[in-house]
Amino acid sequence: MRFFCGITIYHPSDSDIVYISELSRVFEQVIVFDNTEGCISNLNKTILDDSNVLILSNGKNDGLSFAFNEICFYFYNGLDEVRNSYVCIFDQDSRIPQLSIKNLMSVISRQKHNDVAIYAPRVAYGDSIIDCKPEVTEAEWVISSGSFLNLELFKDIGPFDENYFIDRLDYDYCYEARKQGFKVKVIESTVLRQKLGEPKALFGIEYSEHNSIRNYYMARNRVYFYLKNKEHFSFLYLRIAISSLKQLVKVIIFDSEKMKKVQYILKGSWDGMNARMGKLITEVV
Repeated sequence: MRFFCGITIYHPSDSDIVYISELSRVFEQVIVFDNTEGCISNLNKTILDDSNVLILSNGKNDGLSFAFNEICFYFYNGLDEVRNSYVCIFDQDSRIPQLSIKNLMSVISRQKHNDVAIYAPRVAYGDSIIDCKPEVTEAEWVISSGSFLNLELFKDIGPFDENYFIDRLDYDYCYEARKQGFKVKVIESTVLRQKLGEPKALFGIEYSEHNSIRNYYMARNRVYFYLKNKEHFSFLYLRIAISSLKQLVKVIIFDSEKMKKVQYILKGSWDGMNARMGKLITEVV
């Protein structure tokens, strides 16, 4: 069993760089895909001295989907044998301690996994407390960060859809895997801590607030996903309308910069309907 790692970064902090160095001590090889514009960012000598760390960059921000594909294809095309090989992908907002990563590897190694496309840890947002369980359970979808992708099945499922740029690419990949008869599994005994927006509370209700651009991608990619898979969903436009309305109501009730975010959500929905995908280039006015 072989385990590799790929992490995407964008203007990385010192703690991000330290974490990359920690990952290099757990995985056979680590690919760092730098999405920072212009040139490779402040990846200091600590990273460059790790012999099993390779840094890739296009000098621009092509989004998470493109970066994850570059990482996966690097390993898929570069290995003599992809059977029993996994790549764990991260964005820079996620952290799993080394011991927990080793636990994930150990559990995966004991599984019968010919039809499992992804193994992932349990996810906890913020400082929430959850009880860890020893079971391995099947899931509809998991977030991409911290997931172990089965390289043998990667090309069968197809690469990440680069139209998404950010947001919903993980849901889409899991959907494609399940559509082809593969499974997505969660290793309940390991927890990944993930930041989801800006944690807020109002009237005793806790919620996560996202900026305008993230609201744009959430709205646009939701519409794109449903239209892309329209033959598999009944009441398609009703689903889109209800989901978009929920997002709008949440913003209007809870968020700051309400009008700006409403504009971005409407713009995102319109662009999704018209398949205007990729990176948002201009601000909504």
